[in-house]
Amino acid sequence: MLIVADTHVHFYRRYRVDGLMQRVVAAMTAPAWGTDFVRVLCLAEKAGISCFRDLKSGRFSFPGFEARSGQDSDSLLLTVPGGKVEDGLYVIAGRQVATAERLEVLALGRDVSVPDGLPVLDTVARIAGQDAVPVLSWAVGKWTFARAKTVENLFTLFDPASLLVGDSSMRPACFGEPKLMSYARSRMFSVIAGSDPLPCPGEERFIGSYGSLMKWEFSHANPSDSIRHALRSRTFVGAFGKRRGISRIVRGMILQKFCS
Repeated sequence: MLIVADTHVHFYRRYRVDGLMQRVVAAMTAPAWGTDFVRVLCLAEKAGISCFRDLKSGRFSFPGFEARSGQDSDSLLLTVPGGKVEDGLYVIAGRQVATAERLEVLALGRDVSVPDGLPVLDTVARIAGQDAVPVLSWAVGKWTFARAKTVENLFTLFDPASLLVGDSSMRPACFGEPKLMSYARSRMFSVIAGSDPLPCPGEERFIGSYGSLMKWEFSHANPSDSIRHALRSRTFVGAFGKRRGISRIVRGMILQKFCS
């Protein structure tokens, strides 16, 4: 089955949620994919944010959609009431952790407990130890200057099977691939894609705009398990959507100063 996954999603309470999931479903649909595919949003929630838990408990919701829990404690199915699975999407729990080096590491596939501020090596080890998938995420300014050497060293220290690299819609569409990302590819690290929306009203429109395509046997009974296995098995067959233009990125970064 084809898995259509935005692998870096944030939900913030300040987002405008009316019609949001309808737009996300539309953005993650393409005629070329046929009918045998599933849509997945992989959350990367920051410390102190628990929209996944609030969705699960009913304290938070998306108008026109209901959240269904299954056997899998780390996933939810969002559909219109009474709707088919293929017309909705899965939301998979996950975390974003800030390291002592001021890098971002995602923990995909589980709602793990890993504190901010640990060295990156400890952060990755703790994420893997809780059966989540660690992803070293590109972010504006995070892979430059003094941190560039740290990032480069990580691609030497880690085995490609133990760490993924995260691309973002925040990487300007007019720019080529960063040297460190190309270096990671040359070392056989897999690069996955995600939207990474900022915490400002209006940023919600980017959810589902950029992501990865994977081929894997997907279990509707255990979605988070399927996603973790797909990510670890390097089953990527391409990306979908597009990254942002530089003017939108600059505008978003300016607005973020007033939203944080």
